[in-house]
Order: sequence, then C-alpha cells, then structure tokens
Amino acid sequence: MKNSNLKKAAALLLATGILFTTSCSGKKTSTADGVVAQPDGREYTFTYPSDWSVLREDSMYAIESPALTTDKVEKNANISIMSAVIHEDSADYYEISEGELLDAYVPQYMDMVKAEFGSMVFDGEIEEVTVSGKDARRVSYSYTDPFTEEEFFFETVFALLKTNAYCHCYYITYTANGKNAYDEFIGGFEKVVSTFDFN
Repeated sequence: MKNSNLKKAAALLLATGILFTTSCSGKKTSTADGVVAQPDGREYTFTYPSDWSVLREDSMYAIESPALTTDKVEKNANISIMSAVIHEDSADYYEISEGELLDAYVPQYMDMVKAEFGSMVFDGEIEEVTVSGKDARRVSYSYTDPFTEEEFFFETVFALLKTNAYCHCYYITYTANGKNAYDEFIGGFEKVVSTFDFN
C-alpha cells in the first residue's frame, strides 16, 4: 500500500471527522425506518434517522444529528462517509480477502492518524464486523482539541470495495463532540452501518 495514499487518507479522516458545519439540503427518501440516502454517482446507499440532516454532498457525504443541549451548550454528532484508493493495482489483491487486507491496512492507518494528531487516544483494539455482506473492521478512539480542550469521540468502520483498477477503502466515521452526545446519538451510527450497502 502506498504510504502517500495512507497519509492523505489518515489526515482527511480526522480533519473532516471533527468538522461541524451548517446544514445544507440533500436528496433523501423517507421510509418507516428512517431516511434512505442514495447519493448521486456513489457506489453505496444507507439509512439514517429521520431527525438527522444532510451536512455535505461533495467529496464526502455527511449527516448531522439534532442538537443535544447540556449545561446550556449545544452538542451534536455527525457521520461522514468518504473513500480513498488504498492500492492502485488491485489485480494483485483479488486472491486476498477483504479481512486480510484490512488486518494489514487498519493498524498502519491508525498509526498514521496517531502520528498526525498527537492528542488522539486509541487502545489498539480492532473489531471484526460485516458491512454489505463483506468483512470490515471497526475502531474506537478519541481526540482532545489542544486549544479548546474539547473532547471528540469517534467510531470508524473500514470497508473495502475492489474494482478492476483500484482497491477503495470506505471510511464510515461517527464523530461526537462530548461523551453525552456520543451516548445519545450512537444509535444513528449503528443504523447507518447496519444498512450500508454497496450498489
């Protein structure tokens, strides 16, 4: 795996994961189970809670929870989905399972994130999960802003999509500013992960 791709993806994950911006409109279809997101030109769909809103629909698709007011301070959570090419010669990797590729990739990736953002806490535990019927990996970690001392809590699921030319890694990242917001909205992340499906 090319180190430059790894470094770029690692920097993007944390930088975009802690970005809380104002909401914008997005395409969505309401159902009894929530809102089905079918982003234009993307290889995936997923369902999210109906009280969440679309934040971004550009190089990253992101949704945001409603606000949670604690001690007169509004906190919220967001979920971002982005992808990066982790290897430019996927033909070499068709004989290797997604699980084996992720077992090699995720520890390197998290080491890179820790090197880029020194105040990040990651215990090294990598959980085996399934996304869209394929092996995937999940990690939990936190970050404390060195200037504001605000804490952010993260969950990231790594899922691979192999194409004829490339091996793409999809990062489904849950970010909450504060433990109360994390606990309040983690169910939204579980819904996204459990319904995430490659087209």
